[in-house]
Amino acid sequence: MAVMVLARALEYVLFHRPAEDSKHATVQNRRTWLLLTFLIIFCSFLVCNVLPFVNDLLGFVGAMSGVTTTYVFPYIMAPVILKDEISPLKAKLCQAFALFSSLIAIIGVCSSIHRMANSYQTRSPFTC
Repeated sequence: MAVMVLARALEYVLFHRPAEDSKHATVQNRRTWLLLTFLIIFCSFLVCNVLPFVNDLLGFVGAMSGVTTTYVFPYIMAPVILKDEISPLKAKLCQAFALFSSLIAIIGVCSSIHRMANSYQTRSPFTC
């Protein structure tokens, strides 16, 4: 399903074909669609096999963005946005929780970088 969405966007950008044209697709339009989807799948296959640390890369992105957007930013911004509604103790607790979450994010990022650095020693490209 994700390939179809990406292929539709590429078809629109590369060939300037709106989605309505696909309802009355010609043989040429279907060939370009098949080529686009094949190229997307082939490129993703190559990336996943050439970079043996794709899982670690996803862990890196998750540690960088997931923890910060879920735990750090809300707890930093809550005392600012709700300054009239929360007590000073709750504001300090929010800051402490944001600091603790930041430490967890830093540990996750460092761990992901370490695992990516060691990936080529344990797993070579195109090995399952």
